[in-house]
Amino acid sequence: MKSGTPYGFKAIEAHNPTVPEQVMESMHSAVRSGAIKVGDVLPPERQLAVELGVSRTSIRECLSIMKFLGIIEVRNNRRVLVKSADSFKEIHGFVRTIRQK
Repeated sequence: MKSGTPYGFKAIEAHNPTVPEQVMESMHSAVRSGAIKVGDVLPPERQLAVELGVSRTSIRECLSIMKFLGIIEVRNNRRVLVKSADSFKEIHGFVRTIRQK
């Protein structure tokens, strides 16, 4: 799998935690590094899936969680904007808690 991408995402390996959680961690790393900033538009699902080496289903699940929690905003059913970068760590705890139940 690719180790680096133009957006600063880390490649994903399928093991614990779940793949969508790993996708979220990769996006969090990209935000921490400054590769992604609030207001940036994320690449399309297909491109994210290829860059991260995961299925589009995993990308969609991650984006759904992030949308629900207010981290991203979907505009015109296509453009995904980063709305908040502060909540990533809190979300990891939230998602892991849900998965354990």
